[in-house]
Amino acid sequence: MWLFNRKSQRKDEFEFEETLDSETVEVDSDSNEDCYFQISEIITDHNQTVKELLENYFEDPRLLLEEFQGDCDEWNEDSDILHEELLDDYWLILLLTLEKESFARRIYWRDNIEAVMKNLKQLKQLKEISLDERLSHCNHLSLVEFFECISKELQKMGIIIGTFELDDENVLIFTIVDRRIERFNKLINTIEKSWKQIS
Repeated sequence: MWLFNRKSQRKDEFEFEETLDSETVEVDSDSNEDCYFQISEIITDHNQTVKELLENYFEDPRLLLEEFQGDCDEWNEDSDILHEELLDDYWLILLLTLEKESFARRIYWRDNIEAVMKNLKQLKQLKEISLDERLSHCNHLSLVEFFECISKELQKMGIIIGTFELDDENVLIFTIVDRRIERFNKLINTIEKSWKQIS
């Protein structure tokens, strides 16, 4: 289990071990936009619907905002802030699209294990797995220990679980198959370097 972190500060409860490589790597990508598409393909197993949605949202982020406003009252309260952020943030567009299409699920740092399990079961990549049976021995642990436990169990099936930070209150949990982790790490490193150049 690891946490990919764009911000510098985290809540203690979500400070998991990071396994991202920090070495210099070459990625066959002409732009960060292409990196985002490749990351999406790795997480979604080349889901064509997500790819088409990202193409539309990158071109006009207001489309994504409108869909979230229609689906959830909670988003309406923050629509002005989100609108400003989405206009020039492809990374946020990627994360929200993965969440909207259930390839990532939002968990809050105050969530209990039951809430996290509910979100895990809604991930498209885990829907065919009997999580209650396979992870029952993980249920009586602290949240950090719970993530370590489920991470070990899913790794036995060739699945890596990780989180992307959204803000100080919550993260997105997602899964990828372990054979794609090296490629995924290279893409993430490329994006991180571009952020450092901008900041």
